[in-house]
Amino acid sequence: MATNDCGDVPSHILVQKQMQDLLLAQQATVQRLQEATTINEATVSREQYESLLKELEMEKISHAQTRVKLNDTTDKLEFALGEVEVLTKQLERERTQFEKSFGLLKNKTLKESSKKVEFETKYSAAEAQCAKQGDVLKNRDEDIKELSLKLKLQKQEYDRQVRELNVQQQQDLYIAKMMQAENKGRFKGKVGLKKL
Repeated sequence: MATNDCGDVPSHILVQKQMQDLLLAQQATVQRLQEATTINEATVSREQYESLLKELEMEKISHAQTRVKLNDTTDKLEFALGEVEVLTKQLERERTQFEKSFGLLKNKTLKESSKKVEFETKYSAAEAQCAKQGDVLKNRDEDIKELSLKLKLQKQEYDRQVRELNVQQQQDLYIAKMMQAENKGRFKGKVGLKKL
C-alpha cells in the first residue's frame, strides 16, 4: 500500500484526514458567517440580509459539491490503491510460482541427462514457458506503471482541488471580514445620525 513521506500512514488515511480538516474549516467559516449575520441583523438592511442568506445558501451548495468531489476522489484513490496492491500480490505469487516451476523442471531435466532427446524437448518447453511468463510479467509491470501514473495524476488533481478550496476559503474569509467591517461602519453611521 502507498505511504506518504511523513511516515507509515497510508495515503488514503492522509487524504481522509485532510478532507476532514478541510470540511471542519469550511463548517467553521459557515458558522462564523451565520453568527455574523445573526449579530448584525439589527443593523443590516433587509436586502443585505437576504443577500447574505443567498450567499450562505450558495456556500452550502458549493460546500456540498466539494464534499461530493472529495469523496469521489478519495473513493477513486482507494480503489486504485487496492488494484495496485492486488496486482502486486498477484505478480509476486506468479513470479514465485514461475521460479519454483522453472527450477523444478530444470533440475529434473538435468538429472535425466541420459535421455538427451527428452531432456532437450523439456528444456525447450521450459524456455518457451519462461518466455511466455516473462511476457506476462512484463505486461503486469506495465499495468502497475500505468496505475502508478494514474495515481500520480489523481493525486495532482486532488492537490489542485485542495489548493482551489484553500483559495476559495481565503476569499470567503476576506469577503466575510469586509462585510463585517462594512456593517460596523454603517452601524456607527446610524448611531451618529440618531444622536443628531
